[in-house]
Amino acid sequence: MVRIPGHFQAHFSICNENTMDVFHGFLHKNLQGWYNPKLLNLKQDDNSVSADYQVSYKGFLSKLLGLGTKGSDSTTRTVSIRYQYPHYATALESVSSLYLMRLPIGPTETKSFSLMFLKLPLPQWLLTGPVARMLEKVILNSIFLKFLHQDVEMMESEQRNYSIDPHRNYVEVNPAIIALQRVIVGQYEHLEGSHSSSLEAAKESSIPPSQEVSNGMLV
Repeated sequence: MVRIPGHFQAHFSICNENTMDVFHGFLHKNLQGWYNPKLLNLKQDDNSVSADYQVSYKGFLSKLLGLGTKGSDSTTRTVSIRYQYPHYATALESVSSLYLMRLPIGPTETKSFSLMFLKLPLPQWLLTGPVARMLEKVILNSIFLKFLHQDVEMMESEQRNYSIDPHRNYVEVNPAIIALQRVIVGQYEHLEGSHSSSLEAAKESSIPPSQEVSNGMLV
């Protein structure tokens, strides 16, 4: 298990879009991340989005995770991503699973904490006790934080561009991101509606009844 903390100067919706979007593998090209992503399945309801992608791996990361087939260091797997506000659960077919807990802090600040479970082709004695803790730090610093830092740079850049021109029209090509945006906007509108109804009810309950005198009695 690898614990991955995150702190971003960006709105939580921008961070969530980054997590849902497997199409940005080119950003991690120098880290030999995934490539050639394809959206296979997409489901959305009022509170959640589920997406399955087909992705390919090749090079160092593929070798480390034991993804390659015999005689080749490349492979194609399915990545499944499940969003239910405000958290995520993702899985790379037969290799890893990740549980991401998202905490909105403010309009341009978000924190997260992730638990990554990996199935590594290593001896069992390396995966228990103090050695396992050391191995976790090595994997975190040499692999996952490098990916995270690139994501942070992209998300914070997107937040800065939005802050400069919030009315700019953006073109989104990934249907999963469009589905996620619908859910986030729907949740906001539902919350706003509930809040407005509560305020109206509070106002009505705070208005004293009209006081009139009828036949010498206060009514």
